[in-house]
Amino acid sequence: PADVSSGFTLLALVFAALGLGFAVAAVITPLGSTRWGTSGWVWRCFVAAALTEYVVAVTISVPLLLVAAVVLGAAAQGSKICVDAIVQACVDDDYRGRVFSFYDVVFNLAFVIAAATAALLVPTDGYSRPVYALIGSLYLLAAVGYARAVRGHPVQVH
Repeated sequence: PADVSSGFTLLALVFAALGLGFAVAAVITPLGSTRWGTSGWVWRCFVAAALTEYVVAVTISVPLLLVAAVVLGAAAQGSKICVDAIVQACVDDDYRGRVFSFYDVVFNLAFVIAAATAALLVPTDGYSRPVYALIGSLYLLAAVGYARAVRGHPVQVH
């Protein structure tokens, strides 16, 4: 709090690392979804995010934070690329626009809820081991739930 300029500089670096993660997802998602299937890539993205959150819950440093932002950006964008492809391939033309609209609202609402929750739960220095561990557990729960839901009928989009 005493050095707002440094705080904004670090925030800009984290956003840049997150953006790099989005770009990495554009490169690795076609490879991952080809190897493990579209559904298989989605739950693997969630596992990568969970593991990253658990590491950050144990220890934090600026370099680790930047690496975590890249991994989380790649995981979030990698899963979103696949879900977008699944919706595009599996939803009838008559409903696709409405499904995409609903999906985008839910996706963006999740970010708003996460920011509001963080504002309430995370201390002013931005680091809370329990919050990072909880986020990791939620990602892991999503990975297990999704993997179980698609078991026996995985989606493969080309």
